[in-house]
Amino acid sequence: MLFTLALYYYGPVPWTSSGEGLVAVVVLSALLFFNLGSYFGRRLPALSSQSFTFLDGRNNRWLLASVFVLLSAFHTYDITGRLLFDPTAYSTDFNLVYQQFLENLDERTSSLVSQLLLLLKAALMPAIILVMVIAFRKENLLIALIFFPFAASSMLRSTDKETVDLMLFLFVLYYYHGLLQKRFLRVAGLVVLILVLFYARKLARFEDVDLQCLPGSPEACFNFNNWLSTQVSPGLEFMRIMFTNYLTQGYEGMARALHIPWEFNWGLGHMAPVKAQMCRVLDVACDLNGFADKLPDRGWDTRFKWSSVYTALANDFHWIFVPFYTGTLGVLFGVSEKSWRRNGDRLSLACLLLITLFFVYSSANMQLAVSLEWTAVYLVLFVWQWARILSRAPATAHYDGQYAGSSVTSRI
Repeated sequence: MLFTLALYYYGPVPWTSSGEGLVAVVVLSALLFFNLGSYFGRRLPALSSQSFTFLDGRNNRWLLASVFVLLSAFHTYDITGRLLFDPTAYSTDFNLVYQQFLENLDERTSSLVSQLLLLLKAALMPAIILVMVIAFRKENLLIALIFFPFAASSMLRSTDKETVDLMLFLFVLYYYHGLLQKRFLRVAGLVVLILVLFYARKLARFEDVDLQCLPGSPEACFNFNNWLSTQVSPGLEFMRIMFTNYLTQGYEGMARALHIPWEFNWGLGHMAPVKAQMCRVLDVACDLNGFADKLPDRGWDTRFKWSSVYTALANDFHWIFVPFYTGTLGVLFGVSEKSWRRNGDRLSLACLLLITLFFVYSSANMQLAVSLEWTAVYLVLFVWQWARILSRAPATAHYDGQYAGSSVTSRI
């Protein structure tokens, strides 16, 4: 968070609002409250190791993962027109793949069947995250099966989010299993692969463009005459500006949103997919206007640009109360980390994974509610964990590294 904040203010992209200090106030306050919450959370009783009656069955885990792959295949086909089981659907012509994805997205019509399957996938997603945590280090083939739709979707859409998600999954799981040093080369190789894909995909999108500044971002301009371009490679200048744009543009959106009058969004403002579904299906909340709806009037097109997680949260909690939200995340983090390290609680590890995703993407968007399925994960696992914390169930067993011999607090 500190790195992205410094990059916003002092990086190579001279954002219009970077001369103001309000963005720093919001972000630093959120970071302070998160750490205070984490300090408090570590002093609460550790949670017992959670048992999962259904998910602890190996056959059940494989069944759920298989259904998840099939639902993902249908969803991917619905938005791309490409079937992830078809080897001929994959291509390294990244620009063509991306353009066809956008065209198919514009032309598609959502049928009742596709809506129902999307809801089913969303309902299944919390269990899939738990299966991933449960199976890690024990069932590599099952992990590969779960990871396959993420990697395949990334290739069939020519987008990077899915591969970055996979990297973060592995990083967090390796770290909390004490394997990060042993698997360093594997993680480093994955990072290099993701960077190469990011470079190739983004460069392909501009193959017919006279690349002086990024389209739609007149502030993000390239200098192919500087030392980095002339002495090393123009590709590094391209990556320097692209990464800065990706990591900091959300702060610029937030800076503009800070000057927009606040409108309460009844708890739906930070869950845009839920808000959209309620409007579409129930004709409810259609007249709610969050910052994302108002930012285009300030010259910030939120269809193509981010505005940070803090802007999404402020729709419901106002800017003043955003740090209190991250403070509650800190409490959740502190308790979960203590519970994982002491008792091997797998639900706590899943929460640690989600909180990591929240902060890694915080300068961009509300990652935990970026889609309907991720919103389901966020609501189910966080509410479940908070219910356990508030019940103050004392830990009755110590983690022995095998996830065995622990008490049961609740079942799924």
